[in-house]
Amino acid sequence: MNILLDVNIVVDICSKREPFYTKVLEIMDWLDLNDISARLYAGSVQTYQYVLMSELLSRDKKNNEKKGISFYKEESKYLLSSFTDDLVWISALSEDGPVYSDEDPEDAQLIKAVNRMGNDGLLLTRDKRLLQRFEKAISPEQFIAKYVNAEKEWQIPIPFCDLKKQLDEYRPEMEKAISGVIESTSFINGPAVKTLAEDLSVFAGVKHTIPCASGTDALLLALMALDVKPGDEIIVPAFTFIATGSMVSFYKAVPVFADVDPVTFTIDPESIKKKITGKTVGVIPVSLYGQCADMDAINKLAAEHDLWILEDAAQSFGAEYKGRKSCNLSGIATTSFFPAKPLGCYGDGGAVFTNDDALADKVRLYANHGQAKRYYHSKIGINGRMDSIQAAVVSAKLKHFSAEIELRNKVAAGYTERLKSIVKTPNVLPRNLSTWAQYTIRSEKQDLIREKLAEKNIPSAIHYPMPLPKQEAFAYLTQDDDFPVSDMLSAQVMSLPMHPFLKDEEIDLICSVISEAVNE
Repeated sequence: MNILLDVNIVVDICSKREPFYTKVLEIMDWLDLNDISARLYAGSVQTYQYVLMSELLSRDKKNNEKKGISFYKEESKYLLSSFTDDLVWISALSEDGPVYSDEDPEDAQLIKAVNRMGNDGLLLTRDKRLLQRFEKAISPEQFIAKYVNAEKEWQIPIPFCDLKKQLDEYRPEMEKAISGVIESTSFINGPAVKTLAEDLSVFAGVKHTIPCASGTDALLLALMALDVKPGDEIIVPAFTFIATGSMVSFYKAVPVFADVDPVTFTIDPESIKKKITGKTVGVIPVSLYGQCADMDAINKLAAEHDLWILEDAAQSFGAEYKGRKSCNLSGIATTSFFPAKPLGCYGDGGAVFTNDDALADKVRLYANHGQAKRYYHSKIGINGRMDSIQAAVVSAKLKHFSAEIELRNKVAAGYTERLKSIVKTPNVLPRNLSTWAQYTIRSEKQDLIREKLAEKNIPSAIHYPMPLPKQEAFAYLTQDDDFPVSDMLSAQVMSLPMHPFLKDEEIDLICSVISEAVNE
């Protein structure tokens, strides 16, 4: 639900105008209780102040009080600033300008703004003309009857990943970042991409960061830079997202699957050791669900067998392993900025990280059609560049990322405290700091728990329902099918809603449903 407040509603609240104030205050309390942000239209700022000044002046005149106009000006500023401090402002866009032909241009602007807010947008107003002409307009009395005093308790669905709440938290920065790119018209390889590369390098403590079009492209570019040849064997975990193995196969190399550790769910070094042959050239450990794999043990194996290591950190950017940042734990690493990732953009995006100058140069070359100079191509490459808008979005979010990681860990701790005696909760090793890309529990009652959660409109997901070796896409491979841990995890894991803004009462509800399902 998205609620835009009309001018008359704002003035009711700021001036405590009776008899309307009491009803509107009841609505505002209900919105706050349900964690719904009331919104204001940026194009109405002057109208808010003018109408409020007029109301204050009119009220004092009735009470035979006389004050200078400067008093009402400052008083209205103070009241509006105090009221709007925690509310969300909706931008006035260029389409809101040419509305002079409308019978009421200001109403027309509000209608445009509400329609941009989606199907669940509502305009709270006492304007009778607006209530008649606009189907999404609702009066305070109607709102109270439909929602506040509804017979059935009205509850907002719990999102799996609340990108809308995140947007509201950082909306001015996000809109400024995006509009800055639009105004510059530097959509490809613009300043925003260069800035992001520098900021990511500083954050991860790595020398080179090359932003690219997606986490999948990042994997492909890394394989290209590593000079992987057809037939080369590359060891990957059996339990992960398909991109890790599919890019190996796509590049005509051979993905060799290794089982994962039953505690961290990341690739098991002992399983890696068993899979090394004379054709093995590298290993791609996945830092799964936000927790890093045992990179020291894996790097040691690599050194002993002259292998390269590519950390797939699509779910762990910002995580730490023994005090070192993910993406700076091996010769080369990749990540994804898919919107639902702990650090995500508003489309597809990714990055490659390395401290190796030669590898970095190769990645940049391959990501740009194999050209170091425009229209002169020394290699066969791809169009793997990140666009400037996505770069600007990630840069804006990066400023808040450390704080969000702390909040994610707080949410995870809340889950674990409530669920530790009910299901198998995630085990983050003392050496690790997780970004909690997912909060993933284990239970033999996987289907029943998910069914009960769905009945309460609580989303869940299985990451992942089938190990990679059993996927039809890899049926052409003739490898052993002995992956007991991966098979067990696929049958038992389920991921719960996880984001920095998940509230304690939401965690309580989720965990109570799980408890009831397990004890049924």
